[in-house]
Amino acid sequence: MSRPHLLAAFITLAVSSAARADDPATVFEQRIVPIFKSPNPSSCARCHLAAVDLKDYILPSATDTFLALRDQGLIDLEKPESSKILKLINRGAGEKAGANLIPAKQRQAEYDAFAAWIKACAADPALKNAPKPDKAPQLAVKPAEVVRHARKDRLLESFLRYDGAGSLGVAKAQAILGSYFVMTERADAAAQVRERLRLLEASRIERLSAELMAVTREKYWEVNERRMNMEYVPDAQRERLREFLGGLR
Repeated sequence: MSRPHLLAAFITLAVSSAARADDPATVFEQRIVPIFKSPNPSSCARCHLAAVDLKDYILPSATDTFLALRDQGLIDLEKPESSKILKLINRGAGEKAGANLIPAKQRQAEYDAFAAWIKACAADPALKNAPKPDKAPQLAVKPAEVVRHARKDRLLESFLRYDGAGSLGVAKAQAILGSYFVMTERADAAAQVRERLRLLEASRIERLSAELMAVTREKYWEVNERRMNMEYVPDAQRERLREFLGGLR
């Protein structure tokens, strides 16, 4: 084979290899599937997303993953870099290491992998113009309302862990919250608060109970910057407070 023919063959091979490297399926297999198979927590598995993992956005099939993300509005084919899935991955990137479960290097690798794959999908006419299937692929992502409840549970957990260096005021706030949970029939949440307050000494429980039940004015009678008495409980909730406090003894 002559040199020109060899050169032409080499260029053709190089172009073909580059094309295969940018193929959405190839990018998916090489960069997305390893995230799916990894035993480590991924970028979305952070406290404020409450058990939502990046792996939940990945299906075994590249096409199914693309269709599911596209049809849920998580991929922007016109501006791939603005895709919502990338924003989810990047959440918390600026947080301190102690507050962030995911190392910065891992987060960046996952971001780059998804960005490259979405860009490849957006450049593929067949994928970009694929019709919405009659039976859409289902992601493992939890429904939004479940995620919201999980976030509330995390918030409650954080509130109960905080004791204000043993402040009785914090314990009173927790007791008032517990009575609200009783009133709104959130038995599990009320039980969590009750278990936390039972760690207090009996004398402190007696004191906070007596002081809370003694508050009958919503506003201070004297001039005060706050004006509102934060330990006041409305009449509709007052009996529930009494019930909640009684369960601490």
